[in-house]
Amino acid sequence: ARELLQSLRGSPDVHGAVIYGKDRQPFAHYLLEGHHAPASLPALHESVSYGVEYIRLVQPIAQDGDILGAILLLVDLGGLYWQMLWQVLITLVAAVIATLLARVLSERLGASVLRPLASLTDSMDQISEQADFGIRARSSEIAELDRLSRGFNSMLEQIQERDARLATHRDHLEEEVASRTAELLQAKEAAEAASQAKSEFL
Repeated sequence: ARELLQSLRGSPDVHGAVIYGKDRQPFAHYLLEGHHAPASLPALHESVSYGVEYIRLVQPIAQDGDILGAILLLVDLGGLYWQMLWQVLITLVAAVIATLLARVLSERLGASVLRPLASLTDSMDQISEQADFGIRARSSEIAELDRLSRGFNSMLEQIQERDARLATHRDHLEEEVASRTAELLQAKEAAEAASQAKSEFL
């Protein structure tokens, strides 16, 4: 039994083990320095008790239904705490990395969305201030913004075409007015000449 307990030295989390006889008194034990076990067990039944530093396990030893004693194990929780600490650290690092990635992606997405909108706003301001309908909005990689830019440019093209037609019609109208004015002057001069001739004849 002592050799069996000494084999627990290879388990760093087991800091102590005690085999109790049927009289609930220690029969053999293995304890690391600075550790101690109960001088006797209150009962030889299975039990688990939790402490801040250890878990105490009691397991009955039975043969053919007869309880011969029990074994008590002191399991250190330090390894579990370290494992939890590592998990917390890994979770925090992952959260920081995820936050940084989210920030970078948010900035890139914000730039890809806000830059075309800012350009479109600048174009609208220039058109309002300068009445220059030759300005065109830039295309965007985002489908919705690209559709908006194309619609804005199409509207400007229609305004340009309308202004061009109005300018052509205005030029034609000026020519027609000038022609009619010349015809009226000629008619007036002819009428005056005829009136003068008539007066001279009379």
